[in-house]
Amino acid sequence: MIYEFYPWKINVNKEETIKYYQTEDMSMAREINNIVNAKMTKGQKDFFENLGVDTSKILIISKLGCFELKFYVAGNVIGLPKSQKEALESVFPIICPNDVKLYETDNFLFDIDGMALRFKHPCSYLLDETYDKWNCGFFYGMAMISNDGSSFAISEEFHEKYYDDMYDKNVKVTLKNGRQIVGLYNDEFYEDASILVNYEVVKIEDIEKVELIGEEIQ
Repeated sequence: MIYEFYPWKINVNKEETIKYYQTEDMSMAREINNIVNAKMTKGQKDFFENLGVDTSKILIISKLGCFELKFYVAGNVIGLPKSQKEALESVFPIICPNDVKLYETDNFLFDIDGMALRFKHPCSYLLDETYDKWNCGFFYGMAMISNDGSSFAISEEFHEKYYDDMYDKNVKVTLKNGRQIVGLYNDEFYEDASILVNYEVVKIEDIEKVELIGEEIQ
């Protein structure tokens, strides 16, 4: 099946892509993938489904302000920016066929409901002679989705602020309603942006401040 996501045109083998993800799992933490999947719009989910990509098994990395998604698709790139083609040929032992469509553009992103998308040849990432030819059977995709306001982003911010000084220690948590919880802070739940204190699950958004017993961390 041929799709055009200007400035890329791709020929996708959906069946082979599905087979690939039946045996390969690129994910680092399944909970991150679950969070991103829940955040995706219908249009974004349809994009991956049409290509045969199992988003529970792709590589997703949390970066400042966004999630970076990396995935492989069976098929070939049959259209791309001319400058991208020239950069590939100048660095890697690869020749782009004459029938590949080249676009004169400085645009290197395609937007799907706010998800920034781009495609690359796998020789940029895999040092394997298998991928030193243009039609190697796979290509590489990368997408970025904002994580502002997501449960993962909230949890990550809390983790960075308190984990090193307070995890596995006795703390006093003051909630926004004035209630206080005293006990051991010894677990984090990224999927619903909460922590465990004194055997009680506490929503991060309900917390006013957290203090070590006898010591406050500003």
